[in-house]
Amino acid sequence: MKLIDKFGCVIVPDGDPHSDLPVPTKFIEGGKNHLDWEFLSAYWALKWSFKFLKQFEGYWITEKLIRNHTAFNYCLKEDLDDEFIEMTLK
Repeated sequence: MKLIDKFGCVIVPDGDPHSDLPVPTKFIEGGKNHLDWEFLSAYWALKWSFKFLKQFEGYWITEKLIRNHTAFNYCLKEDLDDEFIEMTLK
């Protein structure tokens, strides 16, 4: 991560999501103003949680996020409470 930060590397997907490394939240925090949020919104290898969604809620691309089955089917199932459902229905 220090090398990525030092050299300003950008994560470029190669079309095969299973060959990419998970993206750490700290990396996203540091580059949130210039990262490809369309890609990140659809990317499977993030630490998906309700807290994570709220942390970057102004950056997500809704159309891509909605189609991200990993985020909703696997990572958020513990967080699907009344607050989350009310937020998504707004």
